[in-house]
Order: sequence, then structure tokens, then C-alpha cells
Amino acid sequence: MTPPLHRLRAQDITRYDYTINARSRYGRVRAWYYDADRGRRVPVEVEDGEHADAPTMELRHDARTEQQARAQAEARLRQLRRAGGTLTLETPGDTRLLAGHHVYLTGLAQPVGGQWVIQRAEHTLDAAGLRTRLECVPPGERAKVSNETVQSLVEEVE
Repeated sequence: MTPPLHRLRAQDITRYDYTINARSRYGRVRAWYYDADRGRRVPVEVEDGEHADAPTMELRHDARTEQQARAQAEARLRQLRRAGGTLTLETPGDTRLLAGHHVYLTGLAQPVGGQWVIQRAEHTLDAAGLRTRLECVPPGERAKVSNETVQSLVEEVE
């Protein structure tokens, strides 16, 4: 089941803070396994194809097989991409925004604009009114919305 997707325009956001994770700057991950037939350690590299000039992260522990080493490297690269940055934003209260839902931000430059997954939603009601504070992370590759959905959201704004 696809999680709900909410569109937020720049004018709907009262404040935001974007923090980049330095570890996400790696473009490839190198894992190792021990090949008993050759009698040596063998590297296995996985790269994302987007950051060719970025440094390589070395995994510390050797895998037992080449397949395990490749799986470990791919998993670590996916984890690094998810940890690319975090976004905290505040909006006037909207109790429909919940953890696990996706938001698509329009009217903001990259890397802030675009799709995010809400990790934590905090709704506050006080003398100043209802406010919503969201803590968001980038979506995984499988969770990104289609180009058609993005286009329909952008057309709604215009």
C-alpha cells in the first residue's frame, strides 16, 4: 500500500532547517571477502553512479562469500543515501500530516524541495494556535513517487 502523499508549498511553511549528513557524500562502498582458493582477500565495490568523484567507504568486516560482500555493500550504500540529510519544518497546524506519510515540497530549491518521508509529526495547540512540526528524511528509491504524480502536484500549484 502506498503511503499518503501531501503537497506543501513554500508559503505554507513558517520555518525549516535542513541538515546534511557528511557520511552521505560517499559515492561507492567497498566490501571484502576471503577467497580460500586464491588465498587472499578480494574487494567488491558498489557505486551509485551519481557521485563518480566521491570517496569510497570501506567496510571493516569481511564477508564469507562474494554474494554476501556485494549484499553488504549495497545495503550500506542504500543506508548512506537515506541518511543524506534531514529536514525539520513547521507549518500552521495540519493534523492530517502523520509519521510514515510523504510530503512533496514545491517552491523550494533542491535539496530541500521535492519528496520527503515524515519520521515524526508533532502537533501543538496553545494560545498561538495549532502548529505542526515535522521531522523528515529522504525516501528510499522504491518509495519515490512517479513523475506523473509529481506533475499533477505541480499543476495543482500553478
